Amino acid sequence: MRLTYSIKTVLRQDKKKADNLIPIYYSVRVGPHASRLPTGKYTLLKDWNVKDNCPKSNTKENQLLGTYLQQQLAKWQIFMLEFGIVPEIS
Repeated sequence: MRLTYSIKTVLRQDKKKADNLIPIYYSVRVGPHASRLPTGKYTLLKDWNVKDNCPKSNTKENQLLGTYLQQQLAKWQIFMLEFGIVPEIS
């Protein structure tokens, strides 16, 4: 039996800081198990595209953040594929 996985970026609004910055986490699901892993990056809710789970590309800073998160997601994809875990089709 092969395990399936999915990885996406999510905001942890339950961990909002006093200055309204919200931490960005990776939500990783392998088979029936799920974990949230911190990216170490923060954003404001107004700068986050809730539908696509990524930063809005309205500023240069958000574009760089989006690129960084996509690169890290690609590394996660490679890591999972090396272990023979197949992606979940959504």
